[in-house]
Amino acid sequence: MPDPKAIAIVLALSFVARQAAAKDPPRPVTPPAAAPEPSGAPEAHRGFQGALRAGVSLPFGSVTSTTAMADAVSIQVPIIVDLGVKPIDQLFIGGYFGVAQGGAAGAIADVCAHLGVSCNGLSLRFGVQVHYAFRPAATVNPWVGLGIGYEIARSSGTSGKNSVDNTLSGLELVHLMGGVDFRLARAFGVGPFVDFALGQYSIAQTKQNAGGRVTTLGGAIDNPALHEWLTLGVRGVFFP
Repeated sequence: MPDPKAIAIVLALSFVARQAAAKDPPRPVTPPAAAPEPSGAPEAHRGFQGALRAGVSLPFGSVTSTTAMADAVSIQVPIIVDLGVKPIDQLFIGGYFGVAQGGAAGAIADVCAHLGVSCNGLSLRFGVQVHYAFRPAATVNPWVGLGIGYEIARSSGTSGKNSVDNTLSGLELVHLMGGVDFRLARAFGVGPFVDFALGQYSIAQTKQNAGGRVTTLGGAIDNPALHEWLTLGVRGVFFP
């Protein structure tokens, strides 16, 4: 037969243990908060910004109401420099200056060939522009731009006593631009861009020297027309 005293001692210890557990319940263990993962994107930048663009420019439209661009200029390879400032993270305000290597085409190329001259082209364009960046603090930053400027397109060549010098110049009425910058570091990014320029030449002139006989044709355009340049390429941007 069990000892009554032993039973009483066991019951008393069980009661004391239950009372202690009720007064001091176990505290749940809270796991440490996970550290936020770094985004990997450089910080957005303000202040000076520069860029270098290169690609291929395709001509469309007309020089005058009777002369197509295909009868004057060929495909060009441009190099364009953008310089300006970012007053806020999203906005770039500045200017552009570009040179493009190409050649004569169509009727102008025929004039060069008639004189035994190979005409090479060198165009200049410059103006002002603004860009808007949609995600300036992200690694992948899409942007769009708007600009206006002036264009001078020349093609010329010399062979012996023969030479040809062709000049087209006029306003670039609007530049529509866009692209994506992959921001590899806070000071550098790279990515594709597209540039559509709508312009109107006001001067078209050809100067020929055939063995000492100089002839100048054209000048101010009486019947101007609209022309376009579509440029596709790659942009490297500094301090994006």
